[in-house]
Amino acid sequence: MSDATDIRLIRAGFHVGNVIGYLAQFYGDAMVVIRECVQNSLDKRAKHIFIDIDQVRRNIKVYDDGRGADFDEISKKLEQIGQSLKLDDPEAVGEKGIGNLAGIAIAHEWQLITRNTQSPADRFRFYSLNRNALKSGSDVVFHSELWPSKVITNTLQFNPSAMVQLLDVSEIAFKQLKNVEQLEEILLDAFGRLISSRGVELKISYRDSRNKRYDKIVRPVPFRGAKLDPVKYDTPFGYVEFELYCSPTPLNNPKIFVQHKGVYTIPIFILFKLKQLPLDIEEIFFTWIL
Repeated sequence: MSDATDIRLIRAGFHVGNVIGYLAQFYGDAMVVIRECVQNSLDKRAKHIFIDIDQVRRNIKVYDDGRGADFDEISKKLEQIGQSLKLDDPEAVGEKGIGNLAGIAIAHEWQLITRNTQSPADRFRFYSLNRNALKSGSDVVFHSELWPSKVITNTLQFNPSAMVQLLDVSEIAFKQLKNVEQLEEILLDAFGRLISSRGVELKISYRDSRNKRYDKIVRPVPFRGAKLDPVKYDTPFGYVEFELYCSPTPLNNPKIFVQHKGVYTIPIFILFKLKQLPLDIEEIFFTWIL
């Protein structure tokens, strides 16, 4: 029998550096890291977002003109990694509590310059974390200092209030990001409706190792490709109309958009797997996919 009077409590302990590294690895894919940065910009109500991917300098920068953040907000976030501060905001997209710090998974150093635009007296501050700091056990320290300039950059057509910069980015990450069209598709799939409803301007610039630059404006569209004649089918629930669009370029993950008391997307391969499409409709999709 155990001695019920000998009760002791053990406080959980962990290696802070490893935990940050493990959390960041959930976003280890470079496209997901970019998506997370855009998500944070949208949560700050940015109207302009610019993604600058530079393989020559081996860095990635994400600028936005959102509300930014002051030292108190940034320090609170960094002191509570893994605990989202957005759960009480019904319009916020992010809720995982790691944010653009996920970039440390693909880069040697993470940097942030921002200020709170809602407070005119607030000044830009610079924050940074080097991956080597993660080797520390419980004493992982972020560097922070005042930014010497009143602006982040004069090279953009808008006045950015925040910039996330990733330095010494891995070659694997650049190979993943080279497919700008796929990155565009991922961002549209995640934020297309939000970008459209808020009128957000989102641009991507990719400079490859030969210094050749590719620019892309991410524009949400209802559907891609040329609209074909609609097709109607009589079902036990009434007529269902299919609007068909033929894209000139293959889509990596074709989906069906279902509009009924909201809008839902269903990957087409799932419907094939479950045998839920009429044979004549399945034949059409199967031909297009091939």
